[in-house]
Amino acid sequence: MRDKAIVERAMLAIKTGFSQYLATYTHHRLDLRGRRVRHQPLFTIAELQELFEQWVVLHWQQTPHGALRSPFTPGLRLTPNQMYAALVSLRGYRSTALTEQENRKLLPAVWVRVSRKGFQINNRTYNLGRGKLDPCRGSSGITAQQGRWEVHYSPDHPEVAWLFNHRAEPGTDPWVEVPFIHRRLLSDRWTEDAWAEGLRIHLDAGGSRHDEAAIARATAQLLRDLAAGPKATAASIPVPRTAVPARPAPPAPAEPYDDDMPPLDPDSVRPFRSLDRPAGDLFDTSEPARGAGQSLEEFLASLPGLYPSGPADPGPLGDDSARTAPGNTPQADSIPASPPPGSLPGDEPHSAR
Repeated sequence: MRDKAIVERAMLAIKTGFSQYLATYTHHRLDLRGRRVRHQPLFTIAELQELFEQWVVLHWQQTPHGALRSPFTPGLRLTPNQMYAALVSLRGYRSTALTEQENRKLLPAVWVRVSRKGFQINNRTYNLGRGKLDPCRGSSGITAQQGRWEVHYSPDHPEVAWLFNHRAEPGTDPWVEVPFIHRRLLSDRWTEDAWAEGLRIHLDAGGSRHDEAAIARATAQLLRDLAAGPKATAASIPVPRTAVPARPAPPAPAEPYDDDMPPLDPDSVRPFRSLDRPAGDLFDTSEPARGAGQSLEEFLASLPGLYPSGPADPGPLGDDSARTAPGNTPQADSIPASPPPGSLPGDEPHSAR
């Protein structure tokens, strides 16, 4: 009883959002029902189910609802898809591994009739030997599909197809794996697109659509040609360029002493005499090293002057201002002091006092 209100509200949403827009909708009130509705073209149950599923995905799941609000954005109305995304970001989700049967249900489905020769999918016959498909011969009992049987196959691996037996006993596997009868003619991996191209090549050559073995061989040849790559043609062979004469090699350089030097006689070569004393004694000398026993100041003072003697620079008053009268001794302040030992040129000399 707790779900009664939820079910009634869901049915009301479907009635007001989907059912009333159908061409053959019959209202529960006679005054709102159209005229001669039962004489108009009607939908089958399968067609109505397909339309309803499209409405749920394209309209209902994309429509904002007032009752769907996120606590982070309470002022916004969310769609069911947006609300689900918000809940997933908060709580996360746990992925569920699909079983083999569930994966088969997700493959493309076709509805076929099963006969003694099996069934066909895109001009390919699938069958099992020894009458293993005899229980599926005849009508499947599904009125919406006119008694056809549900078959799933993979376009990337069409070697086999899976027939779903709706009449299978509980506890048994309802899936029946049925192979393509000419699969042994296709040794390489092939797809639905390769089969369609092989069929086109076979028909262009004047073949019959019912000759499945010839179509399989044409598809196998197509796969071999694709694996071998494009063939070399006259247009694809590059034209060689005009032959360019090779440059002559430069002559070898002449040896300047080929004619002047006599042949060398090893016996006439006199070896160099050996040393009569150790090599370390060759550089011994009795002269003491320069500067031995001197301090750094004495050694620098013994070096040549850094300021060689030369004419004095003229003063600001000309050459006459730098001269002194005969017999007069220049004052100490007027003589530029030499830099002390160890100083560099450009350093200010100390005034002699």
